[in-house]
Amino acid sequence: MLEWIARLAGEDAAAPVQVVLHGPPGCGKSAVAVHAATGIERPDGRLYASLGARPPGAVLEDLLRSLGCPDGAVPPATDERVRLYRTMTARRRLLVVLDDAADEAQVRPLLPTGPGSLTLVTSRSPLAGLEAARAYELGVLDEDEALAMLGGVAGHERVRAEPEAALGIVRLCGHLPLALRIAGSRLARKPGWTLAYLADRLGDERRRLDELSAGDLAVRSSLALGYRGLPDPQRRLLRGLGALSAPDFASWVLDADLEPLAEAGLLQSRGLDEAGQERYGRHDLTRLYAAERLAEEDGGPARVLAATAGAILERTRRARASLLPAEPGTGRTEISLTDHGAALRTGWLRQEARWLSAERRFLVACVGDFFGAGLYEAAWRLAFYLVPLFELGAHHDDWHATTAVGLDAARAAGHRNGEALLLRGLADLHRAEGRMDAAAAALRAAQPLVEGLELARITLRLGLVQVATTGSRPAQAEHAFLRALRAFEEGGDRRGRADALRALGALRGDERALHESLAVHRELDDPRGEAEALLDLARLHLAARRYAPARDCVERRLQLNRRLGDRLPEAAALLVRAEIAAAEGAPDAAADSARQALETFTAYGDRRGVARALLALARAASDKDDAGQAIEHLMRAMGEYDNLGDLQGRAEAERLAGEARRRRGQRI
Repeated sequence: MLEWIARLAGEDAAAPVQVVLHGPPGCGKSAVAVHAATGIERPDGRLYASLGARPPGAVLEDLLRSLGCPDGAVPPATDERVRLYRTMTARRRLLVVLDDAADEAQVRPLLPTGPGSLTLVTSRSPLAGLEAARAYELGVLDEDEALAMLGGVAGHERVRAEPEAALGIVRLCGHLPLALRIAGSRLARKPGWTLAYLADRLGDERRRLDELSAGDLAVRSSLALGYRGLPDPQRRLLRGLGALSAPDFASWVLDADLEPLAEAGLLQSRGLDEAGQERYGRHDLTRLYAAERLAEEDGGPARVLAATAGAILERTRRARASLLPAEPGTGRTEISLTDHGAALRTGWLRQEARWLSAERRFLVACVGDFFGAGLYEAAWRLAFYLVPLFELGAHHDDWHATTAVGLDAARAAGHRNGEALLLRGLADLHRAEGRMDAAAAALRAAQPLVEGLELARITLRLGLVQVATTGSRPAQAEHAFLRALRAFEEGGDRRGRADALRALGALRGDERALHESLAVHRELDDPRGEAEALLDLARLHLAARRYAPARDCVERRLQLNRRLGDRLPEAAALLVRAEIAAAEGAPDAAADSARQALETFTAYGDRRGVARALLALARAASDKDDAGQAIEHLMRAMGEYDNLGDLQGRAEAERLAGEARRRRGQRI
């Protein structure tokens, strides 16, 4: 960046050159401008002005005197000072540094007019209204730069002696130059302190801004300058954002335009997200300052969060309905099922799924924010609404974290049904991770909390767990499915009935039950349920060696997955397509499908899916008599199963590896 400024300064310009260095408070804008200015020569001298909240007329008085205008010759009116300044700079090549500019109106009268003059402006805003200016955004330092800055102030030997603590300080300072200079200064003045001691002090969010103060340097003071310069509505908005712990957010959250705060350098645009919304982020120390102002001026986050909770819950509930459109209580779209209506609905489903994906980190943070503010009902409901998103995207860490908070919230609220819903979701998570005993325990804990249709849903899942458990007893699972089916039929729950029919059809190998389940899902306009029924039908046909109908079901399933943008379910279908190709004696086609599935599972961090795809690739390699390649895939699969703690999967990989070694030995 210094080289870029030097290149601009070296150009033989026929007009004045203006550069705006902008970024959040404390990012080092002024230091960069001053450092750059020391390396630039201009024949007619340098001018420096600290702007802040000063009006242009007052700054012009100082600049005119610096240019040699006698005290008595400085005009009293601002417009006259502007004319005189432009006249005096018109034939001079100057370097002018205008530090800490508030806005374009403050800067315009101060720009020299002489060709070849260079003006360096620092501001929290990009000052987009200065049409001829070239802007450069300064962010935070990268890790190595931040460690070097800390070492330059505190001593490089101390930083090298405690590398983990030094890295902790860098992260707690958010890589912000001002904060790092302060932390380094405190260490330099306290030779008896270890870096670990300072890191521990900074670790307390309630005290961090107090700790980041040394002499006349203070992060809080730097942030306060920008805050005090805001009009009252924007101050309230910044305080409101202090209630949120999320790393970024869109304008819909507080139903307000966030761009003025970005112009003030207190937020930073993150660009458009996958749902087409502009997202804004902020430095973590800005978040702490906003939270501090919220506590002091408005009594804390509870009021803000209570005011926004309803909108957040309703928006998330509607998006959840796009993932589970036929589940009771999630809402339904009323788009007609003509071809045009179906296309509109598919577009709506994909857009809602994109919105949920874009907002995932924000919504996960909101679960904790609601709980911390005592909004227990909002916390558990939001955790429940997010389950289908986590399931489709294999976001297991988020799933675990929000379920734990949601369960605490439901229990704190005394909401038995909410607790049962979250235990049901927890069981689904354990099933996805292959932990069937834990899944069964969660479901049994949920059973006494509910009755009626919700009890039927839990019973259905217990049957699925029994099917998947090693040494399972199909009769017990079938009994559970039949009980659930009766309850769904008596209660008029068509989605539950379709799910129970699908479970029974898959267990019994009953094609008629699967077709009936498929038909109900179609009637309910539930494409994801339809896709699951198609995959079960494909597996049934494959087991009966009816390869053509099996392939047809898989291809229809893949079409649905791709229309909806459901990448992980698509990968699961690709593995079944690989099985069909292998059964038909087409190992190259099997390997191609398995490889596509592996890419998706890897991209989503789905380690169980990765292991299954590696097994499919190993089978295809064995079918091509490439034992070496098969063993390589199987060794990778064993590693994945070891990390997962999946003894059954590991045993299957070992069995296949033994077969591959025997084949290789026979060939030799």
